[in-house]
Amino acid sequence: MSIKAPNPVDKYVGSRVRMRRIMLGMSQERLGEALGLTFQQIQKYETGANRISAGRLFEIAAALDVFDETEHVARGACVQAAAVLHGRAPDEIAAAWAAPAARTVEPRPGVDRDEIRSRYHLAAQ
Repeated sequence: MSIKAPNPVDKYVGSRVRMRRIMLGMSQERLGEALGLTFQQIQKYETGANRISAGRLFEIAAALDVFDETEHVARGACVQAAAVLHGRAPDEIAAAWAAPAARTVEPRPGVDRDEIRSRYHLAAQ
């Protein structure tokens, strides 16, 4: 039985996660704690041994505080996807999401941006 090599895209995504984590001076253990994972799982993600799902990548991005740079891109993609799923115009979806009462989807426990910022003493931008 041969061992399957990591996909180059998985390795690249993992290397970017590692780069951002190191930039913030955060250990694999601290990132794992923020996400409810072990440092071994973070290590597997960073090496590309395990694939990162879209949902988990979103949580990692929140934990690594990258939304200040890319939130508008992620929000646009989410609006487009929701518009297709619900058969509505993207502007209608965006307007509904802009209303505070409409925000019913919360990230998994431990992925609260404000909590992560305070826990790791990150400045809000």
